[in-house]
Amino acid sequence: MKDLIVAGRYAKALFEIARLTHEDEEIAAELEALSAALKGTPAIEKTLAHPSLKTAEKRELLGRIFQEKRRPFYATLLDFFTVLFRKNRFVLIHEITASFRRIADEAKGQGTAEIRTAAPLDPALETAMVSRLEKIAGARIAAKKALDPALLGGVVIKIKNKIIDGSVKTRIENLRKELVKKRTV
Repeated sequence: MKDLIVAGRYAKALFEIARLTHEDEEIAAELEALSAALKGTPAIEKTLAHPSLKTAEKRELLGRIFQEKRRPFYATLLDFFTVLFRKNRFVLIHEITASFRRIADEAKGQGTAEIRTAAPLDPALETAMVSRLEKIAGARIAAKKALDPALLGGVVIKIKNKIIDGSVKTRIENLRKELVKKRTV
């Protein structure tokens, strides 16, 4: 929990800088791309997070990665990553990325809902669900859909910091707990 709070603070600081230069969307996209790349190659992530590697060497490594693209906001990102390296907080890059996206979306009056279902949703049902979520959130909602057969049926929705769990799996688990509870009484 503490790491999420710290990640949120770093994300907010980066967002404030990005917003001043009107590069918040570009930086969000680059953070997401870097986070995905690091998840795909854990060895590089481990190297960048390792405390024995000097900050200058880590910065140079990322600089080489960004050098290929040469965009103006890369200097901001490299400076931000340097702060993370110095404070040994680069291990929070995925949490910072998620927090940054959430902050950027909120600033634009948008939100994201993660919708997990056991089977693909009917388009009409998905539209109705997103419409209802927009009313609840008071913002436009972009749906990120995922299939999760382990749910058995129903839906699990994560929006902002709330989880709405209407899955068959959870209902069965709750019923099991009730039965065990009544049996022991």
